[in-house]
Amino acid sequence: MQHTKGGILNTLTDPLDKTRLQNCQTDFNEALVKFNAAYAAASSTSYTEATNLLTEAALKSVECENEYSLSSNESPISDTTNKVGKLVFITYVIVGEITST
Repeated sequence: MQHTKGGILNTLTDPLDKTRLQNCQTDFNEALVKFNAAYAAASSTSYTEATNLLTEAALKSVECENEYSLSSNESPISDTTNKVGKLVFITYVIVGEITST
């Protein structure tokens, strides 16, 4: 996200769009902390904690997407937020398989 955001940020002229994207950067930095904590929790078989942390990470991605929900402009990083959602879903499935055995 950092590399993508930097390139996009430099092309924006609307100050509100720049603020939105900077807010998204904060959201994704916080989501990354949650993903790393979820990985650590899963590594120590704390699967409930891992899924809770994944949910928190997904919510951070949604917060970013919500920056554009009231705007007529489309988020320039909506593909990234969609990928985060898919990653969380896949991880839920994997954790579900591990815990069901």
